[in-house]
Amino acid sequence: MDVDIHCNVIKCRRKLSVEGQACVTSCSHIFCLDCAKRSFDKALVCPACKTNLVEENDDMILVQMNPTEEYKSSVLAGLKPDNILDICTRAIAFYEYQTSQELSFQSLLQKNLQDKYKSLKIEKEKHQDLVNECESEKSKSQQLYQQLQEKSKQFQKLQSVYEKLKRKHIGNNLQETFTTPPAAAPVRPMMTRQFNKSDIVPHRSNASTTRIPSPVKSIYSVRSHHRRFYSSADSTTSNRVP
Repeated sequence: MDVDIHCNVIKCRRKLSVEGQACVTSCSHIFCLDCAKRSFDKALVCPACKTNLVEENDDMILVQMNPTEEYKSSVLAGLKPDNILDICTRAIAFYEYQTSQELSFQSLLQKNLQDKYKSLKIEKEKHQDLVNECESEKSKSQQLYQQLQEKSKQFQKLQSVYEKLKRKHIGNNLQETFTTPPAAAPVRPMMTRQFNKSDIVPHRSNASTTRIPSPVKSIYSVRSHHRRFYSSADSTTSNRVP
């Protein structure tokens, strides 16, 4: 089974079979040209395993990912069979390492996806439970709304009956008020004082007590005084006339 080789930078993961060239390191890693240029311009360190690389020792080389027929016929030409077999063995080992790393990475992704799928499945079940609960609450609210409408109708009927009875009661009270004569005011009994024998004081005649003049006698004395006054006044006026 052929496995596509990808760029070993985790954030990139570009498929190298589509690219024209790639950068291979002596630590069995491969990168696209953009990631290799970005990383190796800073320092000659492998971005995957942080191994120090030396450019003079051919620790980094460019390879053709889609070689032409002319390149295939001339790349190993002139080499001894032992060198050719050694090169092929190392190339196959590099490919096996990359495929094993790719399979490990894919299995890790699969595990993460399975975990996410399980969590999403659990969340979906919770969501379904919430949807069912919402539907049940909705049906309950609909039933309560219908009951409220029925109670409102009954209340309106009772209110109308109450208003009729109230008007009837007020009319009866008014009719009784105009037809019934007013009640007579209660007569309060006269308060009479009861005398006891102890309240009566006996009369005692005493010569030393002051006598109260009689009103009749005092009136006659005033009249006689007035007569004497007017008679004396008339006599004086008659004497003064020449």
